[in-house]
Amino acid sequence: MQNLLINNNFSLLGGGFAAVRNDIVWKNTVGDDLSDIRPCTSKWPVMVPLFAYHRLYLVTEGSAVLKLTDNTSLILEKNKLYLIPPFLIQSVENTQSISHFYLHFRSNSRSADPFKYYRLINPVETNDSDADIFRFLLANYMVHNIKSELNAQGAFSLLLSRFFDENAVESPAIKKFSPVLEYIENNIDKKITVKQLADVLGYNEAYFSVLFSRQFKVTPLKYISEKKMLLARQRLALSNMSVKEISDELGFENEFYFNTVFRKAIGIAPGKWRKQYFRQHSGEPPEPFL
Repeated sequence: MQNLLINNNFSLLGGGFAAVRNDIVWKNTVGDDLSDIRPCTSKWPVMVPLFAYHRLYLVTEGSAVLKLTDNTSLILEKNKLYLIPPFLIQSVENTQSISHFYLHFRSNSRSADPFKYYRLINPVETNDSDADIFRFLLANYMVHNIKSELNAQGAFSLLLSRFFDENAVESPAIKKFSPVLEYIENNIDKKITVKQLADVLGYNEAYFSVLFSRQFKVTPLKYISEKKMLLARQRLALSNMSVKEISDELGFENEFYFNTVFRKAIGIAPGKWRKQYFRQHSGEPPEPFL
């Protein structure tokens, strides 16, 4: 699984510097000079929740409290760097004043969250160079030539590396089940059975299911279903693929069955979810905000 992270192809979707005062937002997508910037029409509590990609936040002033979808809270504090997974922020609980660099990115592999099973230092205390690296990234990521793109990717990799130390390793569960998780990643477009997963480790189905459930707190089939639903929402939010095309890509028997599974897991049909997502984020195909 380590190669999945190191060799992952990430797309940088957008970034900038933002200042929030009483939920009113000023932002600059190429640097941290806000002297000639007009406030955004949308307020921060509308702009932040439930985006479909990863976010890096580097807080330079102030603080904020975000409510997460697992019913916990995340406190954003000055001089800390945060890595936030897709769909994690549910709402803004409290914000008086906060200024921060931000970057939105996505994984282009079939792994919706390639960081999930690593032991990360998150958040991490910033050092003197982090803000300069962010400025360098913002100055390069939207310039479309090979040198600027390599500069942006290099700066991005430096920021990501801050969440790991030299002894960072996968958790014991990942080491043991790494071949199984890779099998799921490589076959997410197919119907995967428990027997197929058990065969990867040479176990019988019952014994494998007990071990897997004990380690991941969900059954193997539930794990696969949750992964497919996360990928489905990302495709709905970040691509022009039709519901049928997403259904086919994720290995469902037909579009009707995909709709049924999605509705049961998420609460509404995928087409309605997409419209709701676009409506929440200015009524247009989603572009990064904050």
